[in-house]
Amino acid sequence: MENSKININREEMTNEEIERDNNFDKLLKKHSQIQRGRKLKVGGMALVGVFLLGLFLVSFLTKEKTEIKELLVENSFNKPFNFDIENKEYLVNNQKGDILNFNNSIIIIPANAFEDSNGNLIEGEVKLTYREFHNPVDFFVSGIPMTYDSAGYEYHFESAGMFEMNGFQNGKPVKLAKPIEVKLASFQEGNYFNKYYFDKEKNKWNYISKDVAELVFSNQEDSILDKKQVEKELVTIKKQIKEIEKSRPILKSKNSTCIKIEVDSMEFPEIVNFKNILFEIDKKDENFSPELAKIEWDDIKLSKKENGYELLFFDEFKRTIINAKPVLDNKEFAKAMKNYEEKNTTTVDNLKTRQRELLSSAKSFSNETAIAASMTNYVYRLFTVNNFGTYNSDFPRRLPKGQMIATLFTYQKEGSKKIDTLTFSTVYLVEENRNALYNLRNTTTISFNPNNKYVLWAVTNKEELAVFSAKKFRKIPKNFAGTYTFELDISDKKVFALEQVKKQLDIKKLFNDI
Repeated sequence: MENSKININREEMTNEEIERDNNFDKLLKKHSQIQRGRKLKVGGMALVGVFLLGLFLVSFLTKEKTEIKELLVENSFNKPFNFDIENKEYLVNNQKGDILNFNNSIIIIPANAFEDSNGNLIEGEVKLTYREFHNPVDFFVSGIPMTYDSAGYEYHFESAGMFEMNGFQNGKPVKLAKPIEVKLASFQEGNYFNKYYFDKEKNKWNYISKDVAELVFSNQEDSILDKKQVEKELVTIKKQIKEIEKSRPILKSKNSTCIKIEVDSMEFPEIVNFKNILFEIDKKDENFSPELAKIEWDDIKLSKKENGYELLFFDEFKRTIINAKPVLDNKEFAKAMKNYEEKNTTTVDNLKTRQRELLSSAKSFSNETAIAASMTNYVYRLFTVNNFGTYNSDFPRRLPKGQMIATLFTYQKEGSKKIDTLTFSTVYLVEENRNALYNLRNTTTISFNPNNKYVLWAVTNKEELAVFSAKKFRKIPKNFAGTYTFELDISDKKVFALEQVKKQLDIKKLFNDI
């Protein structure tokens, strides 16, 4: 957390606290000077990208359907092949609206939702194109950027699902006069994801809001759950309830010592939506002392641990760590609590109802019995679409850490004794049980957690897939230092179709192949 701005909470101060506050004010002044000295980095190619987009739009009006599809993504997405994830097309009467289904997802279109470039309501039918992306192979083939920049750091998305939607009439793009609601069927559990919209002109993701999963219930009589499935679902529900309760706002304690710092939304999405948040210092912490306030610290950072948060105080000679918790004063707490209850009461009630049903059924279980299932294996991610384009439910993560090695990529043709080296502009890394695709543009080194499983792949200049399976990854010594030789398996044919990629990049097989 690079950007920090510190203020002491000034309620109910003693004389000793006044003296301490004066020192914190010096620190705040020092940090303000540091902040003014920092500059934002702006990609110099943004204007070039906008210009090229304009050139493509000129030719757009005269191109056929296949060229339209390429236009939608090529200016923003760096596809590795000349094929892509296919769109599904729908015809929607603008005067009536419609409710559309895409696999398990639902698209709700109100009447008179579309307008032309001049703001006039469209008459007649609009062609809606829609597609979804749910796994690392989808992200890879589409070329969708899976990185997010915040406060000078590059994060990599762990995804709960993405979709892209566009509208046309007579080959011309239309705009939205009213928002469209999308219930995206997501196969990833958890409420730690955020919603984003991709800005094609700036070639970056814009944060929308926190994302909360909505459970999907059904009445499928032919679907059953055995004892193990019930136990698994109970564990999942317990985790979901706990995750929601962790986001409950906390009221500031009386006579507590608090500081205020700027929080990076990517590192701490669970608290960034609270306004005027304070961090209440744990005075029982063995490292706490009122004397700490008399030190002019060089920096203060927030760190998350398993059961809470820590404040890390740095100066030239030492580092001090003190436990803290995020709190709100009376006014902000009342607002936050109201918002929390409005967003979560119904969800928690549904979870607890389902929990009671399962517990009741579990009491009567024997090894031979089973119960009818009333819950599907996915959740809904709810989006309000105000502009056409690409949306996602993702959580930004840092690259895996623990071990870093230099790389040498090689391959050996079957039946040949010759070993050839390979170079790539991008290498793709996938981590087991993490729905993310790490795009590694620095291919000379790789950082990973030696306790986890990984699969690596890349595309040769002949458009062949080069793969390094989890089986080979596990052979890298944990304490290895230096350059490691990655002997890749290369397909014997140029990749020319999506099904070919899915077959060669069967994630489950690549992780489980012993």
